[in-house]
Parts: sequence; structure tokens; C-alpha cells
Amino acid sequence: MRWHWLIVLADLIGCVACGSAISPQGQSLADPERSYAQLVSNSEVSVGKVVIIAGTIIEAVNTPEDMRLVLL
Repeated sequence: MRWHWLIVLADLIGCVACGSAISPQGQSLADPERSYAQLVSNSEVSVGKVVIIAGTIIEAVNTPEDMRLVLL
């Protein structure tokens, strides 16, 4: 009986892990036409706008003004 609950718990955790990390509302705020190359070449245009960049976060640094993410 204990194994049954362990399998159910593992399945639930797996379902949560497969979910989207960004809500549909958050995704709708970003400009889907903006590419990473455009962001790098002219980052001033994106100041104050929502930008979605995919990758694995390898470092997150909180500062009083903002947060810096290092992506792989």
C-alpha cells in the first residue's frame, strides 16, 4: 500500500514539472516577434518591456534595484 502512494506522489510531481513556468497572462505581455538577436543588438528598445528568453537559469542575483539572471 505504501508503494501505491509513492507512485501517485511521483506522478503528481511529474505533472507539475511538465507545466508551463510562465502563465498565459505573462506570455501575452511579451512581444512574440522580438528575437534574441534583436534584443542583443538594440537592447535599449526593450527597456521596460516584457521579454521571454528560454534557457536554464544557472545563477540568480538579487540587487536592491533588480534581479540579474545568468542563462545557459
